Amino acid sequence: MNVRFGLILLICGVRTLLGQGLDIPGKIHRWIQDTVPEDSSDRRSNYFILVPVVRYLPETRWSGVLAGNFVFRTHPAFTHTRPSSIRLSATYTQNRQFICKPTAEIFFPENRWMIRTGFLYMRFPELYYGIGGSSPADWEEQYSFDMSRFFFRGFKRVGRHIYTGPIYLYEYMYGMKVQDSSVFNRQPVSGRQGGWVSGPGWAVVFDNRNNIYYPSSGWYAEFSGSAFSKFTGSGFNYSAWVADVRAYQSLHKGKAVLAGNVLLHYNPGNPPFRQMGILGGESFGRGYYQGRFRDKHHLVLQSEYRLKVWKRMGMTFFGGLATVFSNHPAGAPWHPFYGFGFRGKLLRKEYLNVRLDIGFGRSGPQYYFTLDEAF
Repeated sequence: MNVRFGLILLICGVRTLLGQGLDIPGKIHRWIQDTVPEDSSDRRSNYFILVPVVRYLPETRWSGVLAGNFVFRTHPAFTHTRPSSIRLSATYTQNRQFICKPTAEIFFPENRWMIRTGFLYMRFPELYYGIGGSSPADWEEQYSFDMSRFFFRGFKRVGRHIYTGPIYLYEYMYGMKVQDSSVFNRQPVSGRQGGWVSGPGWAVVFDNRNNIYYPSSGWYAEFSGSAFSKFTGSGFNYSAWVADVRAYQSLHKGKAVLAGNVLLHYNPGNPPFRQMGILGGESFGRGYYQGRFRDKHHLVLQSEYRLKVWKRMGMTFFGGLATVFSNHPAGAPWHPFYGFGFRGKLLRKEYLNVRLDIGFGRSGPQYYFTLDEAF
């Protein structure tokens, strides 16, 4: 086995988001998986990469991440088969918070089959504002919990750009700690005492984008449905339906890209509050804290104009509308968001960007410093 060590140091600050949506180690792993075997001069089949990450968040203060990634090919003779990876990341913060995440992504010859699976353990506080699209800002409180999660996604290629297969999610939340005068006590909500969900499902994916990280043409569409009940081993009875559609169009002879996205999370039944639809974050509602508004269902409409400015530098302008609702979006309040951002290309060939976005919602600006595009 040929082994190579790589070292990447990222200082991630000026960010007011808590970070449950921020997966910088995962995005680095995806970059390693797609670029290292292709960019290397000797095209070795196996690699080991060690990636330390340092970042600062208001809720964690300084934190350090150590991520190890083993990259390999299931059949080196098939040069069009994407490289597979087995990885482990561990995070520890100045506030004594801890996250551990082993995952695997396996591509079989000619990409006919693909498996993504992993486990997550986290002890991480987050802010809570109650349920509903009109929850007041002064309801803000911090609570803490422990959580274990297992997921599985197995896809088979059934047509050109089309994949389909089973999915599964298990999540166990425990050790809930809330304030005595907590919003959880004033507004009863499913999952207040923790609990577990367990549910199988099925997904269909269409993807003809010309690039994973910075697409300038094509579509990405994913539709999935999962069932959670006593029969599937879940402590809560509900179903989860997701529709995520993204489109990309090149403009001005390749100097700009217009991107659009429609995302719907629909969860009929009695989902626990952490499985509900949430508004905000680095991808779907920049300008709002992730989880600022929460309810059974979630709908986002957004677009973004991406412009190449000079050499490896670029800018973006984005805007959209988002809502959470319990029955129908027609009667729910819509929350606008908009903003602009700056881009710096890390890899010219692969179009992997570092981004700094400044998003505006109904309150002050939010800052996002991370890797990859929002969608």
